[in-house]
Amino acid sequence: MYLLLSIEILTYNISSIISDSYNLTVLNTMNQNSRDMIFRNNGQIIVVTSFYDDYNVFLINQNSSRPSYIFTYQHQTNYSGPHGLQRVNDSFFYASSWENNMIYSYTATGNSTL
Repeated sequence: MYLLLSIEILTYNISSIISDSYNLTVLNTMNQNSRDMIFRNNGQIIVVTSFYDDYNVFLINQNSSRPSYIFTYQHQTNYSGPHGLQRVNDSFFYASSWENNMIYSYTATGNSTL
């Protein structure tokens, strides 16, 4: 079963609002300045960069019948200014740094879905 999702991240100053663009329902609000996002696990996980705080933030859909994302985890990066994300598959993605123009890879290990 595929769930059609249309999610937007709207950035205002240093806050981000994640909303369903079909009905404008607010799904989550974050107090980080996000630059990019990717979907993983058939839209069940959203990964968002937090530029000024140097985090990758993970949100999980808590409702299988409609999108309802909650904050789950934030990963402190070992580089400044996480900016772009590129999903390869459900267990592997790349992140880029605005500050040093480097590309970093992330892999889920074991039973980890994050």
